[in-house]
Amino acid sequence: PLDCPDCTMCCNSQQECDVTAATTRFGTRAAAGVGLVSGFLCLVVLASLLRRQRKELQEYLSAESDAYDTVGKNSVYCFFLSNSITAWVLAIVVLVAQVICF
Repeated sequence: PLDCPDCTMCCNSQQECDVTAATTRFGTRAAAGVGLVSGFLCLVVLASLLRRQRKELQEYLSAESDAYDTVGKNSVYCFFLSNSITAWVLAIVVLVAQVICF
């Protein structure tokens, strides 16, 4: 037997020739198929994670909590929730002082 993978016709010393059928190489097709399936699965996982994160965010935002309870009623940061310019200035001064100290 002759080992000639790239030949289309193989002949022996007696001029007896044998036509070989074209061989199909599945390596690139298999790699492309695995890549497509892997990419699709990654997209499904990503979409699932984004959906879960969005659902958790909606549940958090729709919770029956008051902003003052979240920040703290006795905290200086509750001044950021007001419409008063004086309260905002005081909150910013305290925030800058904390940044400088820590």
